[in-house]
Amino acid sequence: MRQSIRLGLGFLLATVFGPSALAASVLTAPLHWQSVSIETGLVKLKEQFLDVSIEEDVEFVGAVLRNPDGTFEFTQGRGRPGQDRVTFRIQRPDDAEIVGLWHTHGAHGPTRAIFSPTDADLVRATGLPFYLITPDGEIRVLRPAHVTGRQAGIRVAGTLSRLPRGSHPGERVTGRTARQQAPRGCSDVMEV
Repeated sequence: MRQSIRLGLGFLLATVFGPSALAASVLTAPLHWQSVSIETGLVKLKEQFLDVSIEEDVEFVGAVLRNPDGTFEFTQGRGRPGQDRVTFRIQRPDDAEIVGLWHTHGAHGPTRAIFSPTDADLVRATGLPFYLITPDGEIRVLRPAHVTGRQAGIRVAGTLSRLPRGSHPGERVTGRTARQQAPRGCSDVMEV
């Protein structure tokens, strides 16, 4: 049985984005495939959604779910073209655990390859890693340790010399040209 949850993450999203955020939220629906790793699933998300995200300047967003069997499932929702914020609710199986969030930033722009202050607030509020598929095709992650404690405010070489206040580069998961492929005849992504 699938359920739409508002508790926990939905409450925090409403808190981070304001009291009317939940009413205008996008419901993320499960994609019908699973992956044995988060990284492989993110590469598949990039292949499915990045081109449309750039062409239409629209953010895609969703959750990373861990199933009881250890596989990962992903949900997906779509924002509105030209808007930099998406408030969302997560639809998930009862027995799946939310272990992360993912999103795109739409078309190319000066700060679209880094995590925004709003992204950092979401990580701080939820305690979940937040994955970003940049317009260049790089996959980055912003972890709770990046926005709290000793690592907060660390700047990574190769990012903007002066990041906007509250922004963060996160860390690289995969490079711009990384394309993960299973050996011929094998697949670590399962259709369900």
